[in-house]
Amino acid sequence: ISIVVQSIDNSSEQMQENSQEMEKLTSIASTAKEKMDFVESIMEKEKNKTDEIINSFIENGEKISNIIGSIYEMRELVSNNSRNTEEVASASEHLFKMTEELNLQLNNFKTE
Repeated sequence: ISIVVQSIDNSSEQMQENSQEMEKLTSIASTAKEKMDFVESIMEKEKNKTDEIINSFIENGEKISNIIGSIYEMRELVSNNSRNTEEVASASEHLFKMTEELNLQLNNFKTE
């Protein structure tokens, strides 16, 4: 009987030690889970920030494309204005020459 009692005591002690080890492991696992949850929340925040940055880059790219398009339109307008100015200058010069010729012809009809 003493051997049976001793075996039961040994088994009981072993079960108690195993139970304490399980409690320690559970505590460690719980702490690890808390840390992993914390890291996960940080990673989620960083992912959201990265998404915002990417969306901002996309928006900026679109704005830059619009600005470039506007610059090309301005360039075309400036080019047209330059041509128009040259045409007006040429027409003014031609009109000036015609006016001088008319003045010369009118001077022929003047009486002194």
